[in-house]
Amino acid sequence: MKTIALSFQSIALPRLKAKSLTNFAICLFLAAVFGFIWQNSKLVSDTYKLSYLQAKLNDLRKQNQALEADSSRQTGLASMETKIAELGMEKVGEISFIQSLDQTVVRR
Repeated sequence: MKTIALSFQSIALPRLKAKSLTNFAICLFLAAVFGFIWQNSKLVSDTYKLSYLQAKLNDLRKQNQALEADSSRQTGLASMETKIAELGMEKVGEISFIQSLDQTVVRR
């Protein structure tokens, strides 16, 4: 049996200095903390905005229901008859129109 000798050469990788690696880790950590704080404040802000808008929507819905009820009361026939009586109007039986010839001009 033949024996084959293998030799390996080690490849020299550039070594980062410990100080630069530490600085990079610190910067990465600070960026993550800043991102977390920004995301959390955005979430809280949006939550308050959502609750405010939901409360406003509920108020508008109540207002809309009140306006619909008021509108149905005001447009009813009984309401119109009451208003007519308050204004002193009378029921018209027959309407008479004034007729004029086509060639007639009205002057003041």
